[in-house]
Order: sequence, then structure tokens, then C-alpha cells
Amino acid sequence: SKSKKRKDNNGGSHILLNSCLVIIPCLLSWSLCSSSTHHHVNKKDFLHAISGAIGSILSITLLYPLETTRTRLQVDTSLTARSPFLLIYNIGKKEGLKGLYKGWASLVVALFSLNLVYFYCFHALRRWVTGSDGAINQVVVDLIAGYLAGVVAVLITGPLWLGEQCNSI
Repeated sequence: SKSKKRKDNNGGSHILLNSCLVIIPCLLSWSLCSSSTHHHVNKKDFLHAISGAIGSILSITLLYPLETTRTRLQVDTSLTARSPFLLIYNIGKKEGLKGLYKGWASLVVALFSLNLVYFYCFHALRRWVTGSDGAINQVVVDLIAGYLAGVVAVLITGPLWLGEQCNSI
């Protein structure tokens, strides 16, 4: 059973690595190819994407012990639903930081990629629809751009989430 679990986790790691090797170069090449006409605007779009992706890494790093607790409560039937902070304390006491952050790296890769694609697409679509760098803040434009950016981000980064789930348990 342990060897099968290790094999699944290695498969998840390969999915993560292969997906990253496809997503990041595609986004960068798309940015560079379209930058010849609006170079300064695409730099802004990419800066927004990097900022959103880094923000997601910082927030999940801070809150990941809660994610670990949620996952353990779903998987381990011997645990009872009690204070999440007490469960975090118990996991930390028994397994240390390694136990609290098991699967963190795969989630960071998945979240970074998802938010990078989402924020880049959101700002690029918003700029394309409004015809400016986003100075016009129309709710309908933002909702449509957010929806389309979300669809694109989920379609592109879907394999990363499969790998993340394999690595988190």
C-alpha cells in the first residue's frame, strides 16, 4: 500500500512538472508575441499576473496548516471535528512542520500557475474590451473578463490540480 502511494505521488509530481513546463513558456511566448504592438501594456498585464501569483503563494503559505487540517478531517475517520487550532497543534507536535506542510509545494505550483494565468488573462481581456489599460472600471466588463479569465485559467491549469491532490494526501 505504501509503495502504491509513493508511485501515485511520483505520478502527481510528473504531472505538475510537465504542466508547468507547458504553461509558463506558453504564457510568456504569448506575451512576447503580442508585445510588439502594445509593449508597455503587456508588461503591466504580466506585472499584475506576477503580483497575483505571489500573493496567492504568501496567503497559502500562511494558511496551509488549516488546509492540512481540513484534508486530514476528510480522510482520517479517527479524527473528530474539534478546534482546528487544536488539530494543528497535535499534528505539529506529532509530525512537526513537515506534517503541517505536507503537499504544500504542489499546491503552491498549482496556485501560482492558476493565478498567473487568471490575472494575466483578466487584465489583457479587460484592456482589450475597454480599449485602455483598465482606467475604465465597468462592472459588466470586469464580470465578463473575470469569468472568461477563470475559464481559461482552469482549462490550462487543470492537470496541476490533479497532481496537487495526489501529493496532498
